[in-house]
Amino acid sequence: DFADAELRRADLTRVDLREADFTGADLTETNLSHSNLQGAALSYSMLVGALLTEADLREAILRECDLAFAVLNGVKLAGADLDRARFSGTVIARCRDLRLVRGLDLAEVPRSSSIDLESLRHLASHS
Repeated sequence: DFADAELRRADLTRVDLREADFTGADLTETNLSHSNLQGAALSYSMLVGALLTEADLREAILRECDLAFAVLNGVKLAGADLDRARFSGTVIARCRDLRLVRGLDLAEVPRSSSIDLESLRHLASHS
């Protein structure tokens, strides 16, 4: 149980964290690249500046988490719940399953964030 844990700048690369509870945790600038976070509880967590390259976030709950300046590159997001998640300066690239994310309104993502064309094309071709 990592609820409310202080894990700033931790290196959690390639760690199996399936169904872990990170509710309210501070994961600022944490490296979660290639980690398995399937079904993890990340609501109200701080993922500011986190690296999530190739992370598996399928079915994860990220309600009201802060993803400012986070890098979501090649992240698996099918079934994830991003309701009221905050984006600012967030990079979303090579995410092929955005259409399967719950609570994500791309119109609400600020212009300071970037979503690559591959992710958008995949989203548009399956809507």
